[in-house]
Amino acid sequence: VAGHLLEVLENKVGKKGLNLRYLAVFVATLEHLLHGDQRERLKQSWAIHSLQPEGTTDVSGLVSVLDVFMAHYVYDSQKAANGYAMTLEDGLREVNTISRIYAPWSNIHASVKEQVEQRKRLSGSALSFEDAAAAADKILDNFQEVSGAMCHDMEKTFFGLKGGETGRVKLQDLRDYGGNLFRESEEYLQELGALDDADPSEPYVYLPNYMLGPSNCDGTTSFYDLCCPNECETHKMHLEQAIAHSSDAVSSITKAVTERLGRPIPGDALGRLKDISKTGTGSFPVHGLSFAAWLHNMFPHECPKPCAADYNGMDGGMVPDAKQDFQATAKDKFLDW
Repeated sequence: VAGHLLEVLENKVGKKGLNLRYLAVFVATLEHLLHGDQRERLKQSWAIHSLQPEGTTDVSGLVSVLDVFMAHYVYDSQKAANGYAMTLEDGLREVNTISRIYAPWSNIHASVKEQVEQRKRLSGSALSFEDAAAAADKILDNFQEVSGAMCHDMEKTFFGLKGGETGRVKLQDLRDYGGNLFRESEEYLQELGALDDADPSEPYVYLPNYMLGPSNCDGTTSFYDLCCPNECETHKMHLEQAIAHSSDAVSSITKAVTERLGRPIPGDALGRLKDISKTGTGSFPVHGLSFAAWLHNMFPHECPKPCAADYNGMDGGMVPDAKQDFQATAKDKFLDW
């Protein structure tokens, strides 16, 4: 979240938290900022093609504008250095590079051409910036589906390796299979919490931690990264619903997890769940470190192995409390880059 927006929100609501009205205003404001950021990036691509704000271009010109816009969106190493600013030469170089190294580019380019043809049918051969903006909205929507499909393909690759069914495979097996994929350094994997190097001579990689890492994000803007979906959140959502109106959280969680697993919970795991329930202060610590570790053991394909450093809220083994220390934590962790 943008630092200035976060500060305004914190000053407005203080420690009371968000009611529905403020949450709606916050979401609408964030959506406005995201759309504005997208248009600024598109304006830059339009401008470096020597097009005036009120000017028009033809089909091939708009295809080039949108290709450069999308390549700059995906090619995060260049974008991180340049932001909105680039030259046409730089933009075309990014398009050329992405087309060679990024497998889904053919799908993106096909989507660009399809949307430009659609705008031509609606607006004629003279295409404006508003045509470019309308096409970009559709292309980005399609790109989210393409990106999600890539994540699922990567998971299939992972599952095909020895140990893949456990969500943990040898790093060397991953690199031997992946070719140009899975080339991240051990230092990066360590920082990510994806590396199990208990035996330094034979390190392993945790699938969900790796999948959720920034190296698997296909697009980055000033406000968000388009990354692989966190499938563990689906499990958490079902569990939160199960215990919301229950006086026996352990029984409700046990029933919900058994249904999602399709088999009973092992006795030792059930014992740990009961122990975790005793650590909560009035409610089950569903967002705590211990329960995150328990979920990782139950759903090793989807739930990442938690890192203790990510659970440094005021309540100890809990994520930062939005009502107490979210602002301080956000500034410390995210806003001082």
